[in-house]
Amino acid sequence: MSNRKPGEKQLVQACSSSAKSSAGPGPSMDQLPIDSLSRDSLSRDSLAVERARRTFILAVAASPWLITDLAAAEPVSKSSSGGVAIGGHDAVAYHSLARQPQQKAIGGVETFTVEYKGANWHFASKESAERFAASPDDFAPAYNGFCANALSIGNGLVKTDGTHWEIFESQLYLYFAGRGRKRWLDGNWKTYKAAADAEWQKLK
Repeated sequence: MSNRKPGEKQLVQACSSSAKSSAGPGPSMDQLPIDSLSRDSLSRDSLAVERARRTFILAVAASPWLITDLAAAEPVSKSSSGGVAIGGHDAVAYHSLARQPQQKAIGGVETFTVEYKGANWHFASKESAERFAASPDDFAPAYNGFCANALSIGNGLVKTDGTHWEIFESQLYLYFAGRGRKRWLDGNWKTYKAAADAEWQKLK
């Protein structure tokens, strides 16, 4: 069994999309040998634990980039179909975009997908995907992409599509509409952030 503590993240890079499409279905759990131990020598509980461990390994191997968070899953602003986060926009690219005047968010592609917190995050390039996979906390939007302004005024978890954005102190924030972003720019964004943080803690 693993010694990882709850909340610890594991990064696994496996086969590419092309390799995944050409590979056949993997072996079933009953076909996997239980190391050098026979089934008779394992207690029922031990066998169940071993099967769970192997199921986890097979699931990890199915994705090019998969970040498994062993803590409780948090809600993510994602599409109901396909589970694509923040409208499929590249979360890393925001940090290199001009802000005055603000450039449009850059869309990602399915080829470069990172699975994180139960959502599919798309990126415009392999480099962006790898940077996100290596350090998701540096690039993922605050509140997992839900509207920062809605949270700050107590309107709950409002999904965004990644179109309206702003960066404050290296943290990406997304908004449902441009007026929410404008409010944060024109007002005291730190006060709004404190209110959003408190609301997020209740809802996540």
